[in-house]
Amino acid sequence: MVFLCWHGTDGRTCRRFAIDQTTITRLAAAAAVVVAGAAAAWLWTPQSVPAGAAAAAAAAPGVAAASPDVAGVVMVHVSGAVAEPGLVELRMGSRLADAVAAAGGIVRGADLSQVNLAAPVRDGERVHIPAASRDGPVPVVSADGRIRINQAGPTELESIPGVGPVLAGRIVAFRDEHGPFDAPEDLLDVPGIGEAKLAAMRDVIAIP
Repeated sequence: MVFLCWHGTDGRTCRRFAIDQTTITRLAAAAAVVVAGAAAAWLWTPQSVPAGAAAAAAAAPGVAAASPDVAGVVMVHVSGAVAEPGLVELRMGSRLADAVAAAGGIVRGADLSQVNLAAPVRDGERVHIPAASRDGPVPVVSADGRIRINQAGPTELESIPGVGPVLAGRIVAFRDEHGPFDAPEDLLDVPGIGEAKLAAMRDVIAIP
């Protein structure tokens, strides 16, 4: 049994209360439950982080941060009359002149009249720098009467079956941008030319 004394407002009167051990134990248990509940509520409440602390954490070693965008690159195959033929890596937006420079530049005898150095290059593209013929310019019409599609202009190309002014212009534009055709099948990359049209053209075209 425990006796408690409570003083009145006059500071002199003392009133005694008797509290048994069981009651004290129950009161202590209730107080513990209240304290535990308050602690749990505080832990589950989201805590704001000062801006300065967040910035310091982001700058701390070992903390991953979003990296800035890396400039894109393209891989281009440069062949023909260049010092170092092969694959070159260029920044996105580069032009054919950049690809030639990355391949060591042109060599003596290169014929730049057939390429457009200002044309933009694309990833996976092949750029061919032709060599000038030792016998002078290659004639548009071969000895057997076929049209050389790498030398022909729009007018000569229109003499090929199935090729009109629009398609002839596309062939010239594609050739200027991508370089000379290496095989008749390369014409399939020109918009408007499919397998059937290529079959009709095959017997009257020549490369080179």
